[in-house]
Amino acid sequence: MRLPILSEYSFNATYPLINLEASNEEIQAIRSKPHDDFMRLLRSMFSTLLNCIEGSQRQNAIFMEVLEAVQSVRMVSQIPTAD
Repeated sequence: MRLPILSEYSFNATYPLINLEASNEEIQAIRSKPHDDFMRLLRSMFSTLLNCIEGSQRQNAIFMEVLEAVQSVRMVSQIPTAD
């Protein structure tokens, strides 16, 4: 399954590309699920959310490493040399 990139989302409230409102049929389908099936669905949703959060944390760590490396290179290049 391909995940949409941010630019594919519409933030226009009049014509959203993603429907965030569930229909009555969708609501009833979830409500009528047996408890075990509902819990499986919830675990799947929270697992996906957790994977997204962990991915964001990894990206943040890499970003911070790059920033620190750039900063240390700048500091070294600003050290005056004795000629």
